[in-house]
Amino acid sequence: MKAPFRPLATEFTERGFRYRQIKRVDNLALYRVDRKAISGEYHHYEVILVTAHDGFYVDEGKTFIEPAEIYPPAKVWGTRAWTYTTKEDAEKRYDFFKNLLEIEPDRVSFGITRGMTDKQLQKLREAAAKKKEERAAAAIEEAKLKLEEGTKHDKSNPKNKKQKDNPC
Repeated sequence: MKAPFRPLATEFTERGFRYRQIKRVDNLALYRVDRKAISGEYHHYEVILVTAHDGFYVDEGKTFIEPAEIYPPAKVWGTRAWTYTTKEDAEKRYDFFKNLLEIEPDRVSFGITRGMTDKQLQKLREAAAKKKEERAAAAIEEAKLKLEEGTKHDKSNPKNKKQKDNPC
């Protein structure tokens, strides 16, 4: 059994950048990244697929680093992490992966949308939208059935019938 992972911090500072998590679902997260520079402050947004390590030893085996979630390293940018200058664009990417998580969680877990054609990505978007519509339709049907069952129950109860016939 794997040891529990220390979760990725929702706020942290690294290399002069301040990271603040805006939202997260499963291993998908959206961060706002701020930096102060001589010319002023600026920010951007990063959509990431959180990764983890199982723990490891350093200092010639003297120190054990506990299992933890980690922010994706620079070498996987474009496959597990993306940068956007506007929150709107970042949220579009986040929402795309959030929908994709529902239909192909393994694809999102491994971040392998890189190399997919626009046509393939569009098919995934359409499949996610269809799945969302199917869930909504199923929820409506379930609500209708519950309402019908409640109505049948009310009609079959003699107390309810007397109360309707005689309001006093």
